[in-house]
Amino acid sequence: MSDSDIESMYLDESDYVPPPNNKEEFTKEEKKEARSHLYSVLFHECSAKIAVFPSLIIGAIPIVVYLVFGQILNLLADRTKNTEEKYKDLQNFGLYYIIIAVGAGFCKFLDTFLWIRLGSKLSVKIRKQLFNTMMKSEVTFFDVNPIGGILTLLSEDAQMVQDAFGTMKGEQLQYIAQFLSGIILSFVYSWRLALIALATVPVVLIFIGIFVPKVVKLSAQKFENVSKSMTIAEESLSSIRTVKTFNRESIEIKRFIEYTENSGNIEIKISLIMTAMMSLIMIVIWSMVVGNVYYGGTLVVKGVMPVGDLFSVFGFTMLGSFAILSMQGSMQSEQKAIAAGARILKLSRHQSEVQFEGGKKIENFKGHIEFKNVSFKYPTRDTYVLRNVSFDVPAGQIAAFVGHSGSGKSTVVQLLERFYDVTEGAIYLDDVDIRELDPRWLHHKIALVAQEPTLFQCSIEDNIKYGAKKATKEQVIAAAEAANARKFIEKLPHGYKEIVGEKGSSLSGGQRQRIAIARAVIKDPVILITDEATSALDAGSEKKVQNALDKVMADRTAVVVAHRLSTVRNADVIYVFDAGEIKEQGTHDELLTKGGYYYNLVQRQLTEEDHHLLKKN
Repeated sequence: MSDSDIESMYLDESDYVPPPNNKEEFTKEEKKEARSHLYSVLFHECSAKIAVFPSLIIGAIPIVVYLVFGQILNLLADRTKNTEEKYKDLQNFGLYYIIIAVGAGFCKFLDTFLWIRLGSKLSVKIRKQLFNTMMKSEVTFFDVNPIGGILTLLSEDAQMVQDAFGTMKGEQLQYIAQFLSGIILSFVYSWRLALIALATVPVVLIFIGIFVPKVVKLSAQKFENVSKSMTIAEESLSSIRTVKTFNRESIEIKRFIEYTENSGNIEIKISLIMTAMMSLIMIVIWSMVVGNVYYGGTLVVKGVMPVGDLFSVFGFTMLGSFAILSMQGSMQSEQKAIAAGARILKLSRHQSEVQFEGGKKIENFKGHIEFKNVSFKYPTRDTYVLRNVSFDVPAGQIAAFVGHSGSGKSTVVQLLERFYDVTEGAIYLDDVDIRELDPRWLHHKIALVAQEPTLFQCSIEDNIKYGAKKATKEQVIAAAEAANARKFIEKLPHGYKEIVGEKGSSLSGGQRQRIAIARAVIKDPVILITDEATSALDAGSEKKVQNALDKVMADRTAVVVAHRLSTVRNADVIYVFDAGEIKEQGTHDELLTKGGYYYNLVQRQLTEEDHHLLKKN
C-alpha cells in the first residue's frame, strides 16, 4: 500500500485529534543531578577506573606515531650521519613501531572489553532500578505515566545511556588524550605553531556551545513523540480486536504516523544543525592547518625548524583539532544520555503513596468488610466517583453491587484491593483500617476475578500457579476442579502444559474465566471479588463460570459486582449504586418488592428467563 493510499484512508476521519505539543524539559539542577548519578554508578565499578588508562594510551598513540615519524624524517635529512648509522637508527625506529603496535592492540582490547562491559552493567542497573520502582508503584502512577513512555525508558533511553557511558565514554577519553598530548607536544616543538592551533579551540567550543544545546532540546522533543507513538502502538496492537470491531484502523494509523513523522522531522532538524556545526568547524580546522603549513614552511626554509619537526607538529595540531571535532559527537551523545538519565531518575525515585510492604497482619482473618462514610475521587479527576458510601459485609456473606455503568461499584473493588486510598472516610477489614495493613498480606488474602482476566503467555499450569508459585501439581488440579476447568484442560493436546497464547487468545472467554477462577482459588483467599466476571460470556459459558463461582464462594466473604440477575439473586445483600451513592440495599426479593431503583434496573435488563420473578411481585 502506497503512502497516498494510506493518506486517502483517513482524509475524511473527522474525529482525529492531532498530537499535543508536549515538551518535557529539565532544569540545570536536574541534569546536573542526573549526570552526577550516572557517573557515580559508573565509577563505583573498580574496572571503570582501570578502563581510563588504556583509553588515554590509545588516544595518545597517534600522536606518538607522528612524533616518531618526524624523527625518521629528521634522520633521513641529517647529512652528518653516514648510511650505516642511519640504517641502524631506522631499525631502532622500526622496533619502536612494533612496540607501539603491540601496546596499541593490547590497550584496544582492554578498552573495548571494559567499556562495553561497563556500559552494559550501567544499563542493567538502571533498568532493574526503574522496573523495580514500577512494580512497587501504586496504580495511580500508571494513570499519569503511559505504558508506552515507560517502555521507551526501559528500551531506548536505557540503551542511550549504555552507549554514551560505555564505548563512547572510552572514545571520549581517547579524544581528550589525543587533544592534550597533541597540544603539549606542539608547544614543546614550536610554541608559535601551537598558538595558531590553540586559537581555533575557543572558536570550535563556541560553535559547540551554540549548536549542541539546540540538539539536546530537539532530542527531548523527539523522545516525547517516540514515547507517544510507542504508547499508541502498544495500545492498538494489544487491543487489536477492539480496534477492528470499531473500524478504528485508519484513526490509529494516522495517530501513529503523526507522531512518527514528527519524530522523523525532528531528526532531520537535528541532522541539519549537526551538519552546519560540523561544516563550520571543518572550515576553522582546515584554515588552521593551511596557516600552520604556510608559517611552518617559512620556518623550515629559514632553518629555524627541521622538516621532521614541522611534519610532527602538523600531525599534532591536526590530530588535536580533529579530536575536538570527533569529541563533540560523544559529548552530544552524553548530553542526550543525561537527559534520558534525568527521565529515568525522575521515575526511579518515585515514592509510592501506597507502601509495597510493611504494616499489620491480622491473625485469624475472617473477612469482615466495612466502609464508613467513604468518598473518593481519582487523582487524575476533579469529581467524586463515590460519595459518603457506608456498608457492612459480615464475614462469610455474599454482597452484590449493582448499578449503571459509571455508578461507582467497580471503584469499590479497586479500593478494597487498595489500588487507591480513600479520599475521605475509611475502610475496615476485621475492624482494622485497610491503610494500616501490609499490602502484600492483603493481596494474598483477597482474590479478584475480573471481566477480562489477564492470562500470561505461558502454560495453563503456570497461569494457575501465578496465584501461588509454590503450589504442587495436585493443588493445581484441585483448583482447576473447583473452577470447573479440569475437564476442558485435560482434553487439550498438552493438558496443563498447553500454552495459552498472548493474553489467553487460544482459549474461549469462558475457559479464560475458569482459569482465572482457578488462579484465584489456589490462593485460598478469605475474600473473593468478582467484577462483571460473566457479563462478556454467552449463556452456556456463563452458566459454567457461575457454577464455578458459586462453588468457590462457599464459606468465603464474597463481593460480586454485576448486573445480570443470575449472578446476584442469591446474594445475602444487594447494594444499588447510582451516581456514586448507595440508593438501596436488601435482598433480591426485598428490593423487587420496593419497586425502586433495583426494580427499574431489573425491568430494563429483563429477559424471558427472569420474567417470572417480577410476576411474583
